[in-house]
Amino acid sequence: MKLNSTVALTLLLLSSMFAVGAITGTWGYSFGRKALRGITQPALSPVLGGTTSQSKPRQGATFLREEDILKQVKKRTSTIVTSSDVAKA
Repeated sequence: MKLNSTVALTLLLLSSMFAVGAITGTWGYSFGRKALRGITQPALSPVLGGTTSQSKPRQGATFLREEDILKQVKKRTSTIVTSSDVAKA
């Protein structure tokens, strides 16, 4: 039985696609695993409630007050920029 060239090319392409898919899947899995290595689940579920003394922000996260953010935005956007100001910069 003679092997048709079209069948051989099709099998070659299918096997190469399978190999490339397996390689990229493995690479993506390892990349994602490395990216999530330091991430942990919270100790308490916010839905179930719990004491707030145990649920502290991790890694030095600080929350900003909305009023402070709005003041900074208004301060920055309230200044009028003229063409001479742009030329100076």
